Amino acid sequence: MEQAVPTSPTRLKNLDLPPLPNQPAAPASSPDDESKSHTINQVTELQESLLAYIQRVDTTKSEYIKISKENELLLDYINNLMEASGTAVQTGTPEPAKKKYLDH
Repeated sequence: MEQAVPTSPTRLKNLDLPPLPNQPAAPASSPDDESKSHTINQVTELQESLLAYIQRVDTTKSEYIKISKENELLLDYINNLMEASGTAVQTGTPEPAKKKYLDH
């Protein structure tokens, strides 16, 4: 008489059969795997923090450009006001101060 072949998954799990020759055995957790996993986690965290820094740099750069344009506009406005009031001095980078020497 033939033996009955188990068909339910629980019966198949209860059989201690070796893996098929073409299939790799289930990987065992080793210290190398844990080290690799830890390294991957560190790399992922560093990538995320790098992205945060890049976004911060981009934000700061755009704010700098905006403020620089506002400063140019204010400088032009002040120069125009001074020209209109008759003052010939331009604002911006001042000329070096001239030293006055007294004769004795």
